[in-house]
Amino acid sequence: MNKEKKNSEAITNLKTMLDIIAKGIVLVILSSQTYANERLYESIGDRLRQMKEVAAYKFRKDIPIQSREREKNVVSMAIQAGLSQRITKESLRKIFQTQIEAAREIQSCWHERFAKMTILLEPQDLQQVIRPKLEALGKQIVEQIPAHVINHESFFGHLDIECLSDKSKYKILAALQKVKFYNNSLDQIRESGFLRVGTTGDYAPFSSENMSSGELEGIDIDLAKSLAAKLKVNIVFIKTSWPGLMDDLTRLKYDVAMSGVSITKTRSKKAYFSNPYHVGGKVPISLCSNADLFSSLEKIDREGIILIVNPGGT
Repeated sequence: MNKEKKNSEAITNLKTMLDIIAKGIVLVILSSQTYANERLYESIGDRLRQMKEVAAYKFRKDIPIQSREREKNVVSMAIQAGLSQRITKESLRKIFQTQIEAAREIQSCWHERFAKMTILLEPQDLQQVIRPKLEALGKQIVEQIPAHVINHESFFGHLDIECLSDKSKYKILAALQKVKFYNNSLDQIRESGFLRVGTTGDYAPFSSENMSSGELEGIDIDLAKSLAAKLKVNIVFIKTSWPGLMDDLTRLKYDVAMSGVSITKTRSKKAYFSNPYHVGGKVPISLCSNADLFSSLEKIDREGIILIVNPGGT
């Protein structure tokens, strides 16, 4: 009987402990979601608050509020940044279009106010100061969208901005609520119309940067262009490095790495490789004047000889 009582107490204690742990996990999740919301809403609010300065600069320089080319570039940059988050092209278009409309509303309101003022402070420079801030905030917004869970009170608190109507706020919130994501890389490439290729540009004859033109060239560059043409999409080359090659791939910075990448067990644990199209070895390189000193591996592999290797390479 005592044994049964002890077992019952143990089970009760275990349930209590699990309940506490479960509550703790829920609190951690809620806390992280709240933090994600706060950062996202804060970034959107900060970006829209910059519109007063934008309006002041445009008013002083007699520049029209709307610039269709600039708005197109803003949406395009957001879409490009969103590909690393698997956010669909259309979702980002709506999210940033609603912010652009809100920005125009704020600027128009301030233009009317500035027209009635007799003294205006000198605004910050649009190109050198304001736009870099806007672009940085735009990237922050895109990065924070995947962790977003709607919190109405927090959203409206961060968007308590002078000259911004409730209608515009609701439009931005609605766009955030309807965000969608691509299922996989191939769907993203086909639907977005972009193939992002990671390459180092320092490894001839596979991928190298032409010293005169700055253009990428090599076997893998030609293969990448051929693949994009086959898929009927645009190609975007993303600069990467050998030490960061795999991390950039796993962070979805690009869709495929093409830079004469050797197949290794370590890399194969993280990525799929195509069939090999070249087999080669490693070649030591020295000054021609030292050729006789290092004419064999035995002469190289001895004390006092200093070698350099490419970090992240094979």
